[in-house]
Amino acid sequence: MPMQRARSGPITALGLSLVFGAGLIGLVTFDLYVMSRVPTAKPLSFTVRVPPIGIYRDTITGGASYRMVMIREARGETLDPKRARIIQAYEDLRRPPSQPLLLGLGAIVLLLSLLYLGYLRAQGRRGRLLTTQLTLLFSLLLFGALSKVLLLFTAWSALWIPLAGLALPVTLHFGRRVGVATGLVMAIIISLLNPVDLPALIVFGTQALVVGAVIRPGGGNRMLVMGSILAGFASALSYAAISLLLVQYVPLGPLAKGASLASIAGSDLVASGAGPLLAGLLAYLLSPAFRRLSGQLSRTTLGKLANFEHPLLRRLSTRAPGTWAHSLNMANYAEMAANAIGANGQLVRVGAYYHDLGKSIEPEYFIENQTGTNPHDEMDPETSADAIFAHVDKGVALARKHKVPEPVIEFIYTHHATDRLEYFWHKTVKAGNTHNLTEQDFCYGGVRPQTKEEGILAICDAAEAASRTLSKPKLDDLRRLVRQIIFSKLEKRILDDCGLTLGDLARIADSLVETLRSAMHSRVKYPWQEEEEAAEEAAEEAATTVRPEPKTDVSVKADPTPTPRSSPRQASPRLAAPLIIESQPLREPTGNKDPAWVESPEVPTKRRRPETLPFGGGPDSSD
Repeated sequence: MPMQRARSGPITALGLSLVFGAGLIGLVTFDLYVMSRVPTAKPLSFTVRVPPIGIYRDTITGGASYRMVMIREARGETLDPKRARIIQAYEDLRRPPSQPLLLGLGAIVLLLSLLYLGYLRAQGRRGRLLTTQLTLLFSLLLFGALSKVLLLFTAWSALWIPLAGLALPVTLHFGRRVGVATGLVMAIIISLLNPVDLPALIVFGTQALVVGAVIRPGGGNRMLVMGSILAGFASALSYAAISLLLVQYVPLGPLAKGASLASIAGSDLVASGAGPLLAGLLAYLLSPAFRRLSGQLSRTTLGKLANFEHPLLRRLSTRAPGTWAHSLNMANYAEMAANAIGANGQLVRVGAYYHDLGKSIEPEYFIENQTGTNPHDEMDPETSADAIFAHVDKGVALARKHKVPEPVIEFIYTHHATDRLEYFWHKTVKAGNTHNLTEQDFCYGGVRPQTKEEGILAICDAAEAASRTLSKPKLDDLRRLVRQIIFSKLEKRILDDCGLTLGDLARIADSLVETLRSAMHSRVKYPWQEEEEAAEEAAEEAATTVRPEPKTDVSVKADPTPTPRSSPRQASPRLAAPLIIESQPLREPTGNKDPAWVESPEVPTKRRRPETLPFGGGPDSSD
């Protein structure tokens, strides 16, 4: 099996979760250790935030009253006695962190990270890659640290935290499911940093869900703009809704005191709507870094790899022209199918160019490159199978030697996956299987497709090869062929890990049928082609028609002394079948009732001896 990129298993996930949890606990409790007690008579070292709490007051004269209060005291300010008492009562439960607080926080963080990494592994190979998990966990910690800085050193609303700036690029490069999961995890982290702020959790969770619903993976900058605008609108609406639910009105906060920059920055309503817009700009700046860290290829890189002047593509086209023609056809089919389901069509096209690169090393073993001689005729089936299998490993080694990016190399060892070489296996069984081989001995040692793009290429590879066996196929024939290929791969469980849904497979099948029909449609023939075909059909009909036996009059003069005959020569081309002279005289029929005497251009009514008889007569022989 070819060497693959490092993947994360359960043990690795546990180790990553412990490291991630330790870092996250440090972020949450940093200010609790540094400032063990909130000062009442000195300026604050950090901004103090108290989530919405209920204030209950019961007096004999005034009765009872209850209201929700959110307290935010900026860094550098001095608390007034009334606020100091409220904040001190709340902070005494948290500073310094007690063992129950640390135990509960550690349990939440560890469970959150384990569930997140487990979810990533369930999304296929891309989620199981170690680089993917490290990239996402590092991004979460980095955004958590930036959020902590904003919360501790500014009096801005917590809703300015650019959660969408993380969810947008993750969705673009890893898919909607991973983007939504990452956004929800980030929302929980922010709610823990604030400290536990349920309204903020709802607002940020709404942003993550909107981004996952709107953004199309692989989309361009237009997706970022549209996603950030819709996320801002939805988060502002959700903030207004949760405010009405908790306090019966939409609090404007500092915005009600005036239109200064500080009041705008401190308004939760403004931050909930404008924060995602700024996050869209941040996502645009971070997108290239995410692409590189996650191993994704840019359009520029794919364009360079798709250039036919690339040394490996020139090598393939010159040494294995038949394979190169197959790769070109497959690239068209695969790109159309990828576009039909919203996958990365450019990546699939490049993967199709390089998937059979190993055939350029020993092209004579593959039928599309053979010019008459087949080396497999002189080889045992198992030896032939090994020669076919070798093109995968050799292709991977050749591509890595020339620094081809790993996402393209993965197409080389996944397009056959663990499929079986049916021809050589049946040839072995037919020969008696003297070496007691099994079906597994005739299976490729590759990897099952792990992404939608790799699954599409595996299907198109089989469809393109099988379509060459059809002569003037009808639309129903193409549909039957494509369905059989897809059902065969489903039965062999080759497509289990690539994430293709039944809806995706249906759209891929429709696209393949349409492109195959377009590629194999009939064309108008030239006049000279029609004349040649008519001549060939006439010759074939003449060669297969049973000619009537011509009548031979034996009453001709016979020389008692036979004349020596010349050496036999080739019969005249005008004679489609040899004449047979009967040994008995025939009477002349009357009324043309005998079909042998019906006039036709092929059987003349007047007998005529050919120049050369099939039994050796020559032109100098007399009747």
